[in-house]
Amino acid sequence: MTALHETIRDILFRFYALIALAGVALLVWLGTQCYKIQKLEEEDQHQLDLVKEELLKANEEHSALINEEESYRSTVCPICHHTMIQATHAKPKEKNIAPLPKDDDDKAGETSPLMANDSKKKKKTPTSNRSLLSLRCGHEFHASCITVLMASERRNCDPCRCPVCLQAL
Repeated sequence: MTALHETIRDILFRFYALIALAGVALLVWLGTQCYKIQKLEEEDQHQLDLVKEELLKANEEHSALINEEESYRSTVCPICHHTMIQATHAKPKEKNIAPLPKDDDDKAGETSPLMANDSKKKKKTPTSNRSLLSLRCGHEFHASCITVLMASERRNCDPCRCPVCLQAL
């Protein structure tokens, strides 16, 4: 072999060694990239698990609120339930103000308190046979009914157990 052949062989050997070294470096780089991707996927899975747990907790809380609302609605009488639905769609009631007396001598710039017109409210006495209080559901509380109510720990009498009806008490 001549010197030229040896030089070519030496160049080829170095070239193959360089290619092999580049291949090893490429494999190492690919391995680190795969490791990084795997770690990112594990992190994402952990974050996804945390989000799932939070959603489950929120769903449980929402279910508990719905169950609580349904149990409350089951105690409300149908008349009050219908009234509650109408109240959400109704306009606010204006207060009934008594008309000014004819002998009103107020001057401009002066203020005087307005009196509420109580002509619509009829008070009933316990001595009469009429009821003391009439609930929305139609149940009328008599003097004996009030006595039963005050003696009872349940805070209501048998004809109506609706909490909305009893708010007036």
